[in-house]
Formats: sequence, structure tokens, C-alpha cells
Amino acid sequence: MTTTQPATAVATSLAQVPGQFPPDVLARLEQIDRDATEHVEDNRPEKTKGLYAADCRAWEAFCAEACLPPLAVRSGTLVLFVEWCWVQPGYTPGLFLSPATIDRRLSGIVVTARRQHKLQLAADVAEEARALLKAKKKALKKAAEERGRGPAPALLVKHMLQIARTLPDDMWSRSKADGPRAARSCAGTARMTTDGKKMP
Repeated sequence: MTTTQPATAVATSLAQVPGQFPPDVLARLEQIDRDATEHVEDNRPEKTKGLYAADCRAWEAFCAEACLPPLAVRSGTLVLFVEWCWVQPGYTPGLFLSPATIDRRLSGIVVTARRQHKLQLAADVAEEARALLKAKKKALKKAAEERGRGPAPALLVKHMLQIARTLPDDMWSRSKADGPRAARSCAGTARMTTDGKKMP
């Protein structure tokens, strides 16, 4: 003769402490997390992956000099990282890193720590570091100091001629085929003033 458990007993046996699972379920969930992280990384644009890799190399170099473990991503260490980056050479010889590059590096480090290393970081972990960077940026503007790559070179007539030489020979026939669309584009451009504002 079979007996059935009371409904309350069944409910009790199925109930679990929130966030705790049997070992086999926990192992499966952890594997899903690892696969998800790998899937996201595989679908990330190559340029973004390259930038994040550069950010991690900079962070590792900083940690090596400061005798810190690479996983010590904290509010204080990020502030020290900003100070360290501020005196690092930029992409152009003789110039230091730009504030924009340093800010991006902060983002890359925090994102990598959360996604790849599963660190539970506070939402504002980089807030103080960015506050310091903002103050440095204001001082930089007052001093008129150039950083990063420096000002972009001007686009001269000779450069336009070089671009024109790379255009296909049938460009004119293509533009005639797209006449109506090109005309609308030109009409829209004609309504623009030199300062980029549309005429009424």
C-alpha cells in the first residue's frame, strides 16, 4: 500500500534557502555562467576586445609597480590608478595620456573585473577615481596642456585631391543614377548655414 505525503510536507521538501542550490544544480548553473561570459566575449567587437585588453595590461603594469594583486579593484586602488595613468606617455611622443583614454581604462577595468572575474563591485566603485579625473581635466584646460594624440591635422586641398584620385571612374554615372536622392541631399545641404544650423 502506497502512502502520499501531505501537501505541506511536499512544499517543505521543495522549499530552498534563497540563493542556495544542491551541488549538482549549482555546478550546472556555474557552467552556464561561464558559457554565457564566453559567449558575450566572442560576440564583442574586435576593436572593443583590443581596447579592453590594453586596459587590462595597463592595470597589470600599475599593480606590479604598486605591489597590488590584480584583482584588488577597489575605490582607492582606482584613484591611485588615475594618478599613475596621469604621468604615463600618450600615443604621441612627448605627450601624456588623455583624460578620455584614462576614463575608458577605468571602464575597461571595472567591466572586466565584473564579467570575467565575477567580482561583486559596487555600482559607484569608480566614482572617486572619476571625480579626481574630472578635477585634473579642469586644471588641464586652464593650463592649455596638450595630451593624448594632440590636435588633429587640418584637412588641406592636397588631401582632398588624394581622396578624389581614389574614387572610381564611373562615380559621375553612379551619381546620375541616384539623381533624385542626390538632389534631395544637396537641397538639404543648401539650407545649412556655415555654422551648421538649418535655415528656416
